[in-house]
Amino acid sequence: MTHSPAGEPPLRDVVFQRMDELTPAERKVARTLLARYPAAGLESTAALAAAAGTSKPTVLRLLARLGFGGYPDFQQRLRAEVTRSMSASPLARAQARRAAPPADSVFLRAVDARARVVARLRGTVPPPRSSGPSRCWPGAPGTSSSAAVTSPGWSPACSRCSSTS
Repeated sequence: MTHSPAGEPPLRDVVFQRMDELTPAERKVARTLLARYPAAGLESTAALAAAAGTSKPTVLRLLARLGFGGYPDFQQRLRAEVTRSMSASPLARAQARRAAPPADSVFLRAVDARARVVARLRGTVPPPRSSGPSRCWPGAPGTSSSAAVTSPGWSPACSRCSSTS
């Protein structure tokens, strides 16, 4: 993982960590920035806004929320980060990636947090009423072969449908 000058985390990690704090329009800019990192941040505000489908003021609001005084400050930090990562040899970069603990990844921490939310939600969902097919049709198990289906997915002659309604 490449660190910016002053030992701060890479901008992509900062943006990713703060994603939940952003407005929907700011998230569009952040997603565009992350998807085309770092090149998108080295373009003009107009180009970044157009790529994200937002306005230049939205780009500037995102940067202000991230603590930058303006676009030049953001680009200066991004250029310093890129220069620092490019100046290291490929071997040194590979060794640094291997030395970094996997739990240090912002992405992996975010995935773990989302997995915990899903696990908690699983306990709030009631169990299904039936383990059988979700739609009934004439001749389906539990129906008479001559039963007519009055609406899609429901049959008054089906033992499952009539017992759950």
